[in-house]
Amino acid sequence: MEEESLLVDYHHPNTHIDNRIVKLKQLDNGKVWQQMHKLFFERMRNASAVFVTYKQELPPVQEPVIVPDTIKEEPIVEVVEIKPDTTSIVAPVVPDVEEWTHKLHIKTNAIGLGMGIANVAVEIDLAKHWSFTLPVYYSAWDYFKSTIKFRTFALQPEFRYWLSKENDGFFGGVHFGLAYYNFAFDGDYRYQDHNRETPAIGGGVSIGYRLPISKNNRWKVEFSLGAGVYSRHYDKFHNTPRTKDGLMIESIKKTYWGIDQAAVSFSYSFDLKKKGGKR
Repeated sequence: MEEESLLVDYHHPNTHIDNRIVKLKQLDNGKVWQQMHKLFFERMRNASAVFVTYKQELPPVQEPVIVPDTIKEEPIVEVVEIKPDTTSIVAPVVPDVEEWTHKLHIKTNAIGLGMGIANVAVEIDLAKHWSFTLPVYYSAWDYFKSTIKFRTFALQPEFRYWLSKENDGFFGGVHFGLAYYNFAFDGDYRYQDHNRETPAIGGGVSIGYRLPISKNNRWKVEFSLGAGVYSRHYDKFHNTPRTKDGLMIESIKKTYWGIDQAAVSFSYSFDLKKKGGKR
């Protein structure tokens, strides 16, 4: 009867547990079930559990203070007047950067004027450090008598590189030279370019320095010295007084090496403005 009650206690409809118990008890005439009951089931009946808990103290709860209706006060409203900020905003002072300006220089060589040779030169700034100058020399007269003359028409265009970006101070130049000439120095001979149509042609290099001599930096003085090489084909004549042309002696071809530029020039500069009158 006890086994049957166990079957009833462990029987759960729609499950497989009761079927397993029945089959276990049927094995070997119940010996397997008895052995399992002796070895395992008794131990499984004695079970224990340990629960460890921690208690955390909570801060005390403040009870709300109930104010009687008779003590109620109307809320105080504070009116704040908002005034506009009248502080002036000062823009940062940015120093004006002086813009570089192209300049045009008109000048004349005092040494040439001292020799009775009219001359004028125009120089224009191409860019910072770079400029181009074109001097022209002309003389068509004698010095006090017909046996002394230094007649010439000469051009000497030159590109210059300035150490300063303002195109002042020291510079170095490369030039081309062309000169028609008729020279006589009160000696026995006179020298003239061949058939009056064969100028000396060549070129060279130069160095110089320019500095302002006025408060507004418009007036300047310039010193320069140059050397070069020239191909010459000239005729040699007797230098006879009171005659237009002496007897030609010979026609000579030579190459000249030496000084071809010596100048102490005074100049005045103009600012070249862009369209619209802006620099």
